[in-house]
Amino acid sequence: GGNPATKEMYELLKQVAAWGCTDAQRCAATWLWIGAFNENAGNLGAAVTAYEKAAERNPGDAATWVKLADASSRLGAHARAVHAYERAAARKPGDAAIAERLQQERQKVIGASGAL
Repeated sequence: GGNPATKEMYELLKQVAAWGCTDAQRCAATWLWIGAFNENAGNLGAAVTAYEKAAERNPGDAATWVKLADASSRLGAHARAVHAYERAAARKPGDAAIAERLQQERQKVIGASGAL
């Protein structure tokens, strides 16, 4: 099953990742691009996976953690978003926007657990 063109695109993205991963910094940038590509295509699950790979390869970059958090939140994975926003906040202390988004995600986690 599945759309052959879509399958072909994901095979190409895997090749892009292999070609782009000559060192950790370039690999992180490649996975960020793949994440953005998937996010723009509406494939949030694949975007989150790609952003996770980027964050693993460049864990000191707050912006990468924010991208992971934002995509996780849009996917409805609020606990994962909280974790990623916490990592971003640790790398960029005092950033009011990150702190606010972290608080919003924590509220969503609390709201979701209260709804059980």
